[in-house]
Amino acid sequence: MAPVSYSKVKLLVTQGSKTSEVDVRLGFDADSLTVWLESTNTSVKVFPYSSIVSAVYSQSKHPRWKEGAGAAVLVGVFATPLFFMKSTKHWLTIQAKNDFAVLRLDKDNSKTILPSFEVRTGIKVEVQLEK
Repeated sequence: MAPVSYSKVKLLVTQGSKTSEVDVRLGFDADSLTVWLESTNTSVKVFPYSSIVSAVYSQSKHPRWKEGAGAAVLVGVFATPLFFMKSTKHWLTIQAKNDFAVLRLDKDNSKTILPSFEVRTGIKVEVQLEK
């Protein structure tokens, strides 16, 4: 498969107790998923497909994730006022063996990113609905 990338994606990052979103591009190549900073074209996360263990998609006010490995780390990411948003957003949380990424997708690109993710990784994206 030819490499493909998507813009209009934001990566949640934490610095100390603050959480912010940075503009990134999400790229799929032959054997890995890469998150690139839009501003500098620098890779900030690289996930070999073989290292990805799960992915959760939600359309909600804040990201969702599967309970279990990594959940304790993720809780700290969402403990800031950034997540008191009024409208729902499109979230994709990727959990690898030793890392994770929380991405906010654009409403238009979420329909193409999720199938690309599943085809490339062989992992079914779990969909969690807002309760």
